[in-house]
Amino acid sequence: MGPNKNAPAQPGLERVIGVRALAANAVNMTVGAGIFALPAVVAAQLGPSAFFAYVVCAIAMGLVLLCFAESGSRVHESGGACAYVEAAFGPGLLPTDKPIRLLTRWFVAISLLGLAAASCWML
Repeated sequence: MGPNKNAPAQPGLERVIGVRALAANAVNMTVGAGIFALPAVVAAQLGPSAFFAYVVCAIAMGLVLLCFAESGSRVHESGGACAYVEAAFGPGLLPTDKPIRLLTRWFVAISLLGLAAASCWML
């Protein structure tokens, strides 16, 4: 069933990315970072135990993805990790405007910066 054209438009973002598109995006990022660059570095550092390291990391990442999937199914607001943290801890712990979202964005930015640094180190 498609969207009802007679229904009034609601302000805000709409969830239009389907499950297949989201899964394709996750596979694309995994293939780009984890399959082409990382195995040679891991094998050089760990030797024969590199396979077990991959299995442990795959299990850990599966648990993280399950946590994000559970959060996404319970929070019906757009915003990703910021919306999940705000739903868990409330809109504001400090008197300023939306400090939880600001802290979450800083943590995401720092983790992406660390990811970029690690990717450059592998090259």
